This record gives sequence, structure tokens and C-alpha cells, in this order.
Amino acid sequence: MPLWMRSLLRLLFQAMLAAALLAACLDNVMAVVPERIRWQVRLGLVVVALLGLGETIRRWLRRLTQQMPAAAAPDPSGACGPSRRDILTSANLVLDRYESAERYATGERPDEDPSPIYLFARLLVELTHLARVSEDVRLSGDLMAIDVTVEVSIDALRHEPDEPGRGLKLDGKIVVPILRRKDLVLETFEARDSADNKLTPLPQRLTDGLLAWTVKSLYELTYGEDLSPEDLKKIYKLTALFCRTDIVDPDVFAREYDAIVGAAGEQGGLDLLRSVRGYFAVNTVSAFEVDVAEADLMVVRYRYLATADRITTAHDRYRTRLGLRPYRYVVPISLAYQAHSYDLRITGPDSHFVYRHLLREAGTTGKRTCTPAELAPTAGMGVRLDADHGAPYAGVHTRGLNRAEQVRNVECAVEFEEIPPGALRRSLVISAVGSLVLIAFAFAVPAAVQDSRGTDLAALLLAAPGLVATLVGFSTDRVQQSSLTAFGGLVVSAVLSFTASVLYLLQTLVWPGSPTVRLSLLYLVRLPAADAIWIGLAFVSLSTTLFLALQGVHRMRRYLFTLRRRSAVGRTT
Repeated sequence: MPLWMRSLLRLLFQAMLAAALLAACLDNVMAVVPERIRWQVRLGLVVVALLGLGETIRRWLRRLTQQMPAAAAPDPSGACGPSRRDILTSANLVLDRYESAERYATGERPDEDPSPIYLFARLLVELTHLARVSEDVRLSGDLMAIDVTVEVSIDALRHEPDEPGRGLKLDGKIVVPILRRKDLVLETFEARDSADNKLTPLPQRLTDGLLAWTVKSLYELTYGEDLSPEDLKKIYKLTALFCRTDIVDPDVFAREYDAIVGAAGEQGGLDLLRSVRGYFAVNTVSAFEVDVAEADLMVVRYRYLATADRITTAHDRYRTRLGLRPYRYVVPISLAYQAHSYDLRITGPDSHFVYRHLLREAGTTGKRTCTPAELAPTAGMGVRLDADHGAPYAGVHTRGLNRAEQVRNVECAVEFEEIPPGALRRSLVISAVGSLVLIAFAFAVPAAVQDSRGTDLAALLLAAPGLVATLVGFSTDRVQQSSLTAFGGLVVSAVLSFTASVLYLLQTLVWPGSPTVRLSLLYLVRLPAADAIWIGLAFVSLSTTLFLALQGVHRMRRYLFTLRRRSAVGRTT
């Protein structure tokens, strides 16, 4: 529904509520209502109008609160970062570990053996060492268990050009940086090389020292190697900013960075420093030592848990209010811009299939759907989405996005559906049984009440829907995984069963004279007298049964269409 139409309907509804409240307060208007029910009608109008207007006022106040200016963000240059003394100590430890102080002070770098400090800075900026990154997301209710595998090709680094016509000459141990998000609570984190040696991350102090030398190198590329005391202060502040362990808003991080080095920068190294800046607002670095003489490959694996966003769309909010598990999940794919090859697989429950999945980009005006061609605009880049073939998993595959000029905030949205007939068939059976019971009681109740033959058997028959639900295996876990249609059908059946039980008690004990009707089929067959109220309940139940049947046929046809499309693809390949 368009936004203007929703706004118009909301305005008309609010006007009706205000008119109802005004009518309840005016004696002249209420005079048209019979006196014996006047106060009940007035009370009902007041309650309904106040509830509706109160909800409108609550939403208006919440929107007004969100538009109010937020409190000033704390200064990111404060705590959670190393002090100047700690930075100097860390830098000296790194220098003693990897480099001769005299040789580094003179600016000499051997031709055949690049410094581990120099190589660490280069890999951190260019990210050419990440050959492949894969994410395996497994869904379980609100939780997403994400297994990340990062492959680093040491052999490919030997072919990286250091100077025109010459590749890198690696020997001894090198330090490989691995970026990961700060907000992740890791369940497992391990790294191994191709020789099956277990690798452990370097201590944080050494990592901070490597970052300090990286910042210094990039700063020197811009302003030259003759650094003034003011330049050294900027380097210390930048290092403290990059080494922060807490999460900083990217906009606040960028403003603090500009306050240190200036918003207007020069070409060269400062551009590289600005590109690295974007990572450290929400990411941190784990550094690993790898012996290139023993290994040609390094593999890092870690697992973390994430939660599904359940309030993005109206459909998600309805399922949350009803206590149902989510059908829609959103997974960010930011790691695609760090490696040449990236693969994402999202696996749902066995009883569900992927109805559709798409790529979205978050911008200043909200989220919009983007196509693979938009994300890979130049040659050498590629983005591919797995086809929706009725499988319980979906996938995204990218190539060459690490060469993109701009890192875009892209995410993959996946929507699942239950494999039909599933819970919808169970809900249909329950509704059909309830309809038969209500139709039988519509013709049996008048005679039973008139002859005072109400027995406990009738109350037992009214519990038939619950008995059928138990027999067909409609458990609580199954209900939580069902669709809104199946859940709605089950709720209608339960409400009708409870209403019928109360109605039966009233008719047998208090109200024996309920209205009856005579029905006929095509003027040929005249049916016995039927209770009008029971006929109404039976009509509602039959309508629900018909709706569930139509929905079941529609969903089965749609699922079979996806299976035929999968079979057609299999024959062509």
C-alpha cells in the first residue's frame, strides 16, 4: 500500500475516534440511543476512543523523542586506547623483535628480505594476502551461528610485485594481519598453517607496536621523513585512536581522525591512511607469525553468534508479538571487500526452504535493493546469487571486490517458508474437524435442549479440535515455526471451540430458547431445524477452512514450480 494511502487511512481513523469521543460527551447526540442501553454505549465509545487516541499519542511522542538531538558522544581520544608511553614501549619491542635498530634508523631495507614490519603495513593496507573468505551461517530461531574461514596464500605473496619486474622475496617469519569485528563474542578462534602447525595471535602489546609503525610509515609517505615534534604528537594520537578496543561510531571516529590530521589531506600515503581508518572504527587486528619456509598456506577459523533483527518489517513485528520464530534473516557481507574470493552460505531448518533472497545496500535514505551488476561495475569483479530452487540454503559468491574503490554497506536478506503442506495442513485438518462438529451441533442442539438431553458427550465433542491437534502432532515447537496463516487458522479454531463450549453451557443451563432456522437445499431437500447461533459459528469455521485450503493449494503449486525449475537447471547442466 502506498505511503500516502496509509497516511490518509490513518488520518480518517483518528478523525473517527475523535468524533466518537465527542459524540459520547454530547447529551444531544446520545439522546437518539435508547435509554436502557445509553450508558453502556457511551462507556464503550469512550473506552474505544481513548484507547485508539492514546496509541496515536504514544506513537507521536516516540517519534518526537527520536527526532530530538542525541546526547553528545564521548571523546574517542580518551580511555580504551594505549597511552603515549605504552605506544613507545610497544614500538620498541617490535623493533627489537623484527628489525635492527641501526638499520631501520638509516632507512635501509634489504632487497632480498623485506622487513616484517614493512610487510605487515603493506598487507594491512592492500589486503592482498587474503585469498578466500567463506562464511557458513546456520540459523536456529533467533540465533545465527556464523563460521568464518579465512585463507591466506603465502605462495601468492611471493608473486606480489615489490618493484617493477621483481616479486617479494620472503624468508624467515612474516607477520600476517587478520581483521575482525570488535563486537563479536567469539566461541572459537584458531589458526593453522599448511604444515598443520597451530598458530597463536601475537600479544596485544606487539600488535599495538606494529600498528604504530604502520601509522608512522603511512604518515611519512605524505609529509616526508623529516618529522617535527608536532608530527610525532599526531602519530601518537592516531596510533591511540586505531588501537582502541571499544566500538566507536564511524562518524565520530572520522571526526576525531580529521581533528588530528586535518580534514584536507594530500595525495599518496594520507589517502591510504584514510582508507585504513574506515576499518578501525568497528574492527580490530589479530597478528600471526608464519614461517614461510614451512608453510604455503594459512587458515584462520572462528565462530561467533549473532541475533536476528525481528522488528525490521511489519511481518517480522507480527511474528514477534505472536511468539513465532523469524522467517527473515539479514546477514552483512562486509568481508567480501577484504578478499579476492568470498562465499556466503545461509542454511535454515530442514523443514523450510528459501522463498527468496536478495542483496540490499544501506544508505542515508534507508535500505534499497541492489543488483549484482551494481556491486561489480568493472571488469574483473563478479557477484552471483544462488537461484531460489526450493533448497533450505541460499548463497552469495563474489570475486574481485577487494579491488573496489568504495566499500559499500551491503547485506543479504533471506526469507524462508515452510515446505508445504507442513503446519498449514495440520491447521486445515483441525479447522475441518471443528467445522463438522459445529454443523452437527447446529442441528442437534435444538432437540437436545428441548428434550433436556444435554450430556457430557457434547462437551467432549467440543474438545475435538484439541484432540485432533494432539493426534496430528501439532506441538509447541511446530507452532513456533509455522506461518502466520497456519497460526491464524489454529487461533480461529481454538476461539470457535471455546465459544461453542460456553454457548453450549448457556443453552443447557440458562438460555434454552435460542432462535432456530429452517434450511433447504435447492428447494428439494428440507433440513431439520438448526440453531441460528451454531449455524453462524459453523459458517465462520467453514470460511476459515476454505481459506486455509486455498492457501495450501497456492503454496504447494508455488513450491512445485521451484522444484521443476531446479530439475530444469539440473538437466541443462
